[in-house]
Amino acid sequence: TEKNLRSWEEGKSFTFTIELAEASIPIGRIVIRREGNQQIWNIGFWIHPDYWGQGYATEAALVILNFGIVELAALRITTAHAIWNASSKRVIEKLGFRLTGVNPCGFIKQGKPVPEYEYAIETKIL
Repeated sequence: TEKNLRSWEEGKSFTFTIELAEASIPIGRIVIRREGNQQIWNIGFWIHPDYWGQGYATEAALVILNFGIVELAALRITTAHAIWNASSKRVIEKLGFRLTGVNPCGFIKQGKPVPEYEYAIETKIL
């Protein structure tokens, strides 16, 4: 929590909890974080498996994309998903992201590299 608050205050990263509005039940998280360039940002989202396939990730990501473009003046927004994660792929492509490459070691899980597909949206001409 402290790290998230500090990053928020420094304008480096903004993390939100995704809740079911009618019951205030947390079902996931979404983050937009600045990459090296101040106008390039990356989003990531996680939804509890009980709530997959109901449009929550898409709805939250649309709000965060708008926040990145309007409030953060992002020129480019990136994201990625593990190559086996077809659900995230559908969400990312539905949002208008375009495939930019494959990262053979996107992240480490249980001590092993997990390859990822990487995507981007250009919001303005760089």
